[in-house]
Amino acid sequence: MSENPKTTEHTHPITICLDFDGVCNTYTGWEGDDELYEPQAGLRAFLERLKTMGYEIVVFSTRPAAVLSYWFHQHRLRHLIDGFPTSKPPAVMYVDDRGFNFSGDFDEVIDEIEAYGTEPWWHKLCWKDRPRESVTLNLSPDLPEHLTGHAVLDLAGCDQTTALARMRLALKDLEREFTKAIKERCPAE
Repeated sequence: MSENPKTTEHTHPITICLDFDGVCNTYTGWEGDDELYEPQAGLRAFLERLKTMGYEIVVFSTRPAAVLSYWFHQHRLRHLIDGFPTSKPPAVMYVDDRGFNFSGDFDEVIDEIEAYGTEPWWHKLCWKDRPRESVTLNLSPDLPEHLTGHAVLDLAGCDQTTALARMRLALKDLEREFTKAIKERCPAE
């Protein structure tokens, strides 16, 4: 972003809303009200960069605002946070470990749930050492090199429905890549 968003013609500050557990801290699952975990690596630099870019930063969580404020104060980050709203605030972006970027296609949401479940990123890391079974799909090997593509599907522990849902998502990604490559390299009719 090249311009400071607070200098644009908005009637209110441009806000980025962060979730607390799993985004700001190293949350790995609920262990009670008293366990607040340590800050995520890079959190300070991230918050400072957002501030430099002119954003207002709020933290929205299921935890009480006073607890959040104390945690940020304890980690010398409180001055970088503009508030702890108790209801979802208007924001230009919500950063959440359990979020999904909705594109207007409910089938895409179902495909994502079927393929990957509803686990947050930090839970998937707990399984990083498990044996991986994968299938590599090479699509259209007869096409010129710049128009070939492949996908690797993680099928560890998948049932047939999940494997097929992951394949559909991989094919959608490849279709986007092919479309972009074709538009960049092939003349329009």
